[in-house]
Amino acid sequence: MFNINKNWIALLVLVIVVAGILFLPRNSVVPIIENETSKTPEPNPINITSEDISQIHGTMDSNSLDLLKQVIKNNQDNYTRERAIFTFTDISIHANKSSEALLFLKEIALTEQNSSVKSAAFANYYFIKDQNPVQNAYLNVSINGVQEIGNNITIVLTGGSTIDNHAEFVVKKIESFGVDEDHIVYEDEPYTQSVLGKIILLTNNPQSFDSIANTPYTKSFVFLLNGTGEYIITVGAIYKYDLLDYEEIDKKIGVRVQ
Repeated sequence: MFNINKNWIALLVLVIVVAGILFLPRNSVVPIIENETSKTPEPNPINITSEDISQIHGTMDSNSLDLLKQVIKNNQDNYTRERAIFTFTDISIHANKSSEALLFLKEIALTEQNSSVKSAAFANYYFIKDQNPVQNAYLNVSINGVQEIGNNITIVLTGGSTIDNHAEFVVKKIESFGVDEDHIVYEDEPYTQSVLGKIILLTNNPQSFDSIANTPYTKSFVFLLNGTGEYIITVGAIYKYDLLDYEEIDKKIGVRVQ
C-alpha cells in the first residue's frame, strides 16, 4: 500500500478548488443564501387599525405615505380609513408633498362610495388648497349710467381664467348702506330681483356660460333705480373647473341714488 503524506493530500485538494474557481465562466454567479428571518415583513394595510394610524401620525414619517395610501384604498374599516386620510394629509404637508397629496385625495373624493371617507377626502383636499392658494381667475367690475331716480344703471362684469371652465356671473346681494346686519334685505335669497322696490334688477340672474382659458368674458346687469338711497351691490364670479375644483370671486360696488 502507498503511504501518502497527509500534507500532500491537503495540498492536492487546495489545487483542485483553486482550479475550479479559475475556470468558472465569467458570467457565473455564486448563489448567496439569504437569511429569511432577517427581513422585516411589510405591514399589511388590511390589518392596520386606527390605533396603528395614531402611532404613525405621531412619527410624522414620510416613508409611511405609501402605506397610508394603501390603508385608505384597501382597509375594511371605514373609521380607520378616515383617520388615515387626516394622517396622510398632515404628513404630506410636513414633507412638502402637498401637490402629490392633492392628486390622491381628489381621486378618493371623486370615486369613494362611503360617505364618511368621501367627506374626509373632500375636507382634507380643500384644507391643502387653502394652505396653498393659487389664483387662476380674475374679475373686474365697472358701473355705467347716471345714478338718479328713474334711470337705469349697468354693472359690467369682466373676467376669465387661465383654465377652461364653466363660469357663472351673478348679482349676489343688494343691501341698504348703514342698515344693521339683521335688517339687510334678502341675505338668504341671493337672486331676489329688488330691494323694497327701490332697485329693480332687469337682467336674468345669474348668467352662466362655458369659458375658454385665457379669454376675457363680459356680462352686464341692468338695474332700474326706483327710489333714493345708498346701496351696496355684491356681485361675483364662480369658475367651475370640475366636480371638485372651483374659484369664487366677490366684488362690492356702491350706488347712491338721488
